[in-house]
Amino acid sequence: MIIYANSETRAALGWIDNLWDRFCCIDWRLVRLHGLKPSSLTAGLTWSPIKLQNSIALQFRDERGGKTGLIAPAVGELNDGLRDAINTADVVLFDGTFWTNEELRATRPTARTALEMSHLPIRDGSLELLRDCSAHRKVYIHINNTNPILMPGSAEREAVERAGIEIAQDGLEMVL
Repeated sequence: MIIYANSETRAALGWIDNLWDRFCCIDWRLVRLHGLKPSSLTAGLTWSPIKLQNSIALQFRDERGGKTGLIAPAVGELNDGLRDAINTADVVLFDGTFWTNEELRATRPTARTALEMSHLPIRDGSLELLRDCSAHRKVYIHINNTNPILMPGSAEREAVERAGIEIAQDGLEMVL
């Protein structure tokens, strides 16, 4: 198994080697942020980081086929770089952590809001943006268990599906 990670992530995930050694060998490949310039992962595949408030999004490009994908699992706010990437991507995997900003407070009144945790809520943040983008596939990922889009038949899930956005599930495969 090949895992691309920066040195900080590699150090934080050092424990995973012992777990996976029984099943396979991990081939760790170090990646470095070179500003915001594209870097090559393998022949024909490049990636570019997009700086966000408290994280980064990753834009991938298949140089041979010209297709692009965007992975943005922790989006606290939209910026021009992220909007551009969304509007030019063929596939978008986007932060679907919370439906509303106050979602966690329904179960724990002292909980932080979605925005305080750097997650743009779907209802008042990303739903319209993704609905209107031209990507062939749009998928919500990184979904919290309190998010009602996980419930088949819920009004929230139906709103997402009507917008042409998928909800990630185990076994999901993506092809550019």
